[in-house]
Amino acid sequence: TNLNQLLAHDLGELQMRIRPRNMDIRYHFAVQVDGEWYISEQAFQHSGVDVNTWESVSLDAGSANWLSGVVGESSINFDFNAVAPTVVTMSDLSSEATLDTVGIYIDTDDAVGTSNSWARVDSITVSSVVPALQGPSITDQPASLAVTIGGSAEFSVDLENAEGATYQWRKNEVDLDGETSATLTLASVSESDEGTYDVVVTNAAGAVTSNAATLTVYGLPSLLPASFDVDSTAQGLQVILTAEATEVTWTTAESQDDWITITYGGSGLGSDLILVGVLENPYYDGRTGSFTVASQTVTINQEAKPLPASFEEAVGATDNGDGTFTSAWFGTYSLPGMDWILHEDAGLLQVGAVAIPTEMFMYSLPLGSWAWTSDSVFPIMYEFTTGEWVYYVVIDGTVYVYSYRSDTWSY
Repeated sequence: TNLNQLLAHDLGELQMRIRPRNMDIRYHFAVQVDGEWYISEQAFQHSGVDVNTWESVSLDAGSANWLSGVVGESSINFDFNAVAPTVVTMSDLSSEATLDTVGIYIDTDDAVGTSNSWARVDSITVSSVVPALQGPSITDQPASLAVTIGGSAEFSVDLENAEGATYQWRKNEVDLDGETSATLTLASVSESDEGTYDVVVTNAAGAVTSNAATLTVYGLPSLLPASFDVDSTAQGLQVILTAEATEVTWTTAESQDDWITITYGGSGLGSDLILVGVLENPYYDGRTGSFTVASQTVTINQEAKPLPASFEEAVGATDNGDGTFTSAWFGTYSLPGMDWILHEDAGLLQVGAVAIPTEMFMYSLPLGSWAWTSDSVFPIMYEFTTGEWVYYVVIDGTVYVYSYRSDTWSY
């Protein structure tokens, strides 16, 4: 009989209605638990003189002794010659051991092999002792929380006897629609979320209500100052964060720009000090950056790098003492006047905006157009009229241009 995985510990009384073929047959209850057979130590024999009479026998499975390792042996009598079986009770087995099959084991002894070593079984009845379902018991209660506006709050409970349990969270003792799991999560809280929260846990045996947990929502901490105006040099700044309550943890401070770093106070509890580092501005234009803390933004406005006194300073050129100048990346040139530069290879150039010392826009008189270059590509330039990368030299007034797009020289 397949018993649908009943726990062995739940076994109660076993009964069978049987008619042995002869009076000498001893028969036993047999149970298969987790794939292994166990035979009842107690044996039964027909009690009457008429083997054609049906009779019933019973056994308290929970208190009975059982023999393991006997199936396939010639006998389970205590005078048999095989290895003695192990004697156990159902309580000796694992609490998770499951019952697979119930049947009978026939011990024919001297009648082994005879035509009379069989019996007819009309029925086997199994009764089980299923523990009464216990009502849920809360082992970990939801904890009170204090968060800032925009933060998140999470309440949870742990249970004993959680089988079949359902949950209903409440705010101020009013059911919250759809909140029927073991955890309640409130995202982006506001002042309207303040209150007390509990959960009613129910199963077939009863219901229990958790302790009430209080949610306190504080306003966002104030930041002083909320913005900075700084010069172009590298420097450190400090921000005072003032919270309404010291128990509120604020979110991690994060820079939004790579030239701004949080050097102290990446996160904190309540009021705190935040230190910020600002790198030197390498550009001749001002810049604006920011960092965020406690869901708020602090703005930093940094002044432009001061313009160089001359083009020579911009490109890092040295005076050769003969009216010419040499830059490590821009090469050798002279200054004929009128804001023009006479480059030894590129001819007459007029420099436009110099954003940083390592790149510039210039108007090339030989090319008759504007071009762009930098220390990483010069003497290659991007020529805007044709929209291509070129390299050119001026020899005796003739312009020789190499096009990287067509891989050709022209003049």
